[in-house]
Amino acid sequence: LVVSTGVPGYRVREVRRQLGPRHTDLVEVAGHRLRVKVGPARAKVEHADAAQASLATGIPLLELVRRAEAAWRSRYGPGS
Repeated sequence: LVVSTGVPGYRVREVRRQLGPRHTDLVEVAGHRLRVKVGPARAKVEHADAAQASLATGIPLLELVRRAEAAWRSRYGPGS
């Protein structure tokens, strides 16, 4: 950092990450079961599951993720 920017010094600060409560649900899209990570603020499809289903079905990854998250919301509601 010092060599590439020429600054005379820099600060170092350690930061800890606190994970909130979450659980995993399953949804089915195009015949594939996908894990959905659910936390207090949102639900997100497990990328590895979506990528594998996308390759198997030919459905574009982003479309498959959109369908899976919509399936989860239709079951539990937008704020669940």
